[in-house]
Amino acid sequence: MAMFYLGAGIFLLFFSDSFQIDRALLNIVGGTFLFYGVYRIYRASVSVFKLFFSKNNDQD
Repeated sequence: MAMFYLGAGIFLLFFSDSFQIDRALLNIVGGTFLFYGVYRIYRASVSVFKLFFSKNNDQD
């Protein structure tokens, strides 16, 4: 899902020349999608790092 937001943000910001929607709206939505995609990738990588590479071995 993070890759979708990242791709949609990049598409709306840089490759949406043929749309009939106001350019300011495309920039706002595209920027929001881009930043949210980057945030979700960051949070997912932190979560994976904590899960697999933390020194807290809590095995039963």
